[in-house]
Amino acid sequence: MAPQHTTVDDAIYALVEGWCDRRDLGHLRIILAAWPRTTDLTDDWAMVMEALRDLRASRSLPEDEQGIVERLVTEVEHAVYRT
Repeated sequence: MAPQHTTVDDAIYALVEGWCDRRDLGHLRIILAAWPRTTDLTDDWAMVMEALRDLRASRSLPEDEQGIVERLVTEVEHAVYRT
């Protein structure tokens, strides 16, 4: 089951846009190591998953962004592990 590309990519894009606006280089550094994806292969999704997990673990995001990251982690994990 592939993730909803538009939903995931749009959500990440919105997060990135907000981080750019406030010059949040720490969070940008984490996600830009894996996104945007260059292919639709599982390996690329796994890199996105790890970046999202790192963001989640940091617990340094505003509450609304933390919730978005939590949702994205779950969605991308389902794609990577095909559950």
